[in-house]
Amino acid sequence: MENKNEKLLLQIAEIRSSYAACLPEKVNDIHDAWNHVLANKGQIEPLEQLHRFTHSLKGSAGTFGFKDISDLARLIDDHVKAFIDDGQAQGQQSESEISDLLNQLVASIEASVEMPE
Repeated sequence: MENKNEKLLLQIAEIRSSYAACLPEKVNDIHDAWNHVLANKGQIEPLEQLHRFTHSLKGSAGTFGFKDISDLARLIDDHVKAFIDDGQAQGQQSESEISDLLNQLVASIEASVEMPE
């Protein structure tokens, strides 16, 4: 029985490691989507794409035990969702808040995995 548990724990660790290796790409996708939002202010499609990326990261990071990353993705997702649901105008303060959260997200991912240069 112990051998099965060890095997399962090893498999979980491998899956988590594989997920961690994908985090830099996920954050790059979020950055690209954010830049697209900034370049296309007032358009809903770039916000929806950013929402999909942040929402996905929020859930998957939590599933794989990266709570800090999941929490930051949730905060970004909440801001983006407010823009979409409420038609809230993107103000300089909101843009600054999202940019700050993105920087924190990058730092958290860098602390969790080694990002390629």
